[in-house]
Amino acid sequence: MRFGENARRAFAGSLLAFMTTGCTSLLERSKNPIHFIGLYLLDRAEDMMEAADVGITISEEPGFAIYGAFASLTPVGAGYINGHFIGLGGGQFLGLPTKTLGRTRFHLSAVGVLAWGYEELGWQTFDTKDMVTLQCQDVGLAGIVAAPHGRPGPVPS
Repeated sequence: MRFGENARRAFAGSLLAFMTTGCTSLLERSKNPIHFIGLYLLDRAEDMMEAADVGITISEEPGFAIYGAFASLTPVGAGYINGHFIGLGGGQFLGLPTKTLGRTRFHLSAVGVLAWGYEELGWQTFDTKDMVTLQCQDVGLAGIVAAPHGRPGPVPS
């Protein structure tokens, strides 16, 4: 009997800890319990939109990419694209938050050879001639220690 009660408490505590991940300001932001639930779901939807990029790209100039980097640790392939992205990516879906319904301005320049890779990503507002406006990072196991672009993970691969 005692084990079942302790197991339930451990499960409830784990569930509570899991649900509050990334939500430290929910109590302060919410006005009532229903608003709390809505904010929680909105935060989780935003997290999901930043976890992966899935869609197609179109551009006026030729570009090509076959590239992927699972969890920023296994970069494989290469690519250069400067165009528009249609789908779920860059923390938005079909350009809705930026009022560019249906598409989002997009830039990718990447190369990966499994142990090391390099990515330059631009979403909506960027200048390919100004590196400060792009999200640049070394990826792969070697990217964890490589300078000057920091550690893998600040943007989805």
